[in-house]
Amino acid sequence: MYTRLPALLLLTLVSACEPSSTHSEATATSTESPFPKPALVYDVTQLAGKSPQQVQQLLGKPDQARAEAVRTAPCGRVPCGRHTYQQGRFDIVFIQHKADWITINGIAEPLTDEAIQALGLPATTPSFQSRDNVIRWRSVKNLQEVSAFSNGSGGISYFYVKCTTL
Repeated sequence: MYTRLPALLLLTLVSACEPSSTHSEATATSTESPFPKPALVYDVTQLAGKSPQQVQQLLGKPDQARAEAVRTAPCGRVPCGRHTYQQGRFDIVFIQHKADWITINGIAEPLTDEAIQALGLPATTPSFQSRDNVIRWRSVKNLQEVSAFSNGSGGISYFYVKCTTL
């Protein structure tokens, strides 16, 4: 019996050192969000940096197109182009004739850290959060800033994307 004891002890130690699959499964599920992955609203990278003509091919003819001086935009003395598409769903400010500030309205998704995926962007840790007001991400896929604004009841009212110019 004593000759089997070292072998039995070694076997017990080896089996105790192996990782438990139930432990790793529990760890993996504990980091998952309680919210499902958001539905794709629009892949914003298809619009970013595009000319008004290219955006029109993607979203259709603008409902409204106007030149307006945007106080905070670097358009210089020349007013920026501001176009509204699809009954106000998309509002785009063209800076130097490129889609730069993009607002997407009418979002039916919860305001969560994963909300950025609704724009076709990867899940990323937000750079700023105020769950009652806004969640903001910086420097995601060559975009300067992406903000999701609250509708006041836990959902998103609109996304605001700054492509090149802050």
